[in-house]
Amino acid sequence: MPKHDKITQKEIDYILRVAGKVPLAYMAEFLGCSIWTVCNHANKHGISTRVPKSIMTKYWPEFCPERWLN
Repeated sequence: MPKHDKITQKEIDYILRVAGKVPLAYMAEFLGCSIWTVCNHANKHGISTRVPKSIMTKYWPEFCPERWLN
């Protein structure tokens, strides 16, 4: 169960700082809330959470599909 579903200003600042660099699942885990909470907030405010494939395979291979790693 997520810790909370409301996003504080400090958490908003974190999302803005790392969006596009850190996977959504990691952001949600770090913030202690659900992936949907982070995703909905980002979508509502026009923040892209898509991390480029090159960054994902280099820094976050545990979040990559197997076909990216070959």
